Amino acid sequence: MAETVFVYGDFEQAGVRVAEQSWIEGTLWDTGKGYPAASLGTGGQRVYGSLYELEPAELAQWEALAGQRGLSRQTVQAETDRGAVAALAFVQLAEEIPDSFAKIELGDWHVHRKMNSLPLLYFAYASCLDTERFQLAGVDGHFADIAGLGVLHGYALRFTYLAGDGAGRADVVEEGGAVEGKVYRIGQEARDYLWVREGVLTAEYRPAFITVEMNGELHEALTFLVVHKAPADIPPPAHYVTEILRGADGFVTPEYFAFLQKVTGQTGGR
Repeated sequence: MAETVFVYGDFEQAGVRVAEQSWIEGTLWDTGKGYPAASLGTGGQRVYGSLYELEPAELAQWEALAGQRGLSRQTVQAETDRGAVAALAFVQLAEEIPDSFAKIELGDWHVHRKMNSLPLLYFAYASCLDTERFQLAGVDGHFADIAGLGVLHGYALRFTYLAGDGAGRADVVEEGGAVEGKVYRIGQEARDYLWVREGVLTAEYRPAFITVEMNGELHEALTFLVVHKAPADIPPPAHYVTEILRGADGFVTPEYFAFLQKVTGQTGGR
């Protein structure tokens, strides 16, 4: 019988993936050996990975590799956008963390390894579709290289972030469907701007690498996901809706633009 396993880092190589976005409570460490190790904890920090279904032979191979790295098999509660799942994980016991390990602050090995591989493709699905907002911030030159229309499959556009003004902001949630967006090719200046705008250091949104379809081909791209998602959609403010629709108009497909109008409470033609 297949087992559900929470995997992270270079363990994400085999099996059937059942959730791309998953996380456990704990800390992620850079071992300095080209792979990470996770330790379990309850301090509010997260380790991000994915959930896979592994057949016994696949699980045995992974367990052998984990043993070579000094990792222990544990049962964990893995969270996903659809709810919590009991899963296996291969982790470093907290009392065995050596001083040579370096803490990975954002808890995501892929982000840790790829964030400096510039230029990056960046998938924008909400207010960052809007050029005028970039112009007002004086950063439009950093977002001038548009690679094309991207489609993120397996996700839905939601408004799960409760902002300080009491209104909602957009998110993409792994619950099926497809989200259209604008794919930019960005450098360090744009990346650093997004880090601040998306509230990465204050745990409002987190960076993640997802796969988007563009011109019939699949590409890995950076995007930003809400960290603490509200259980139900929160209506967005009018100025935010304006930015989304202004940026999407004439760029996304007519069908998706009509969808955006519907979910934001707007009507009318393009």
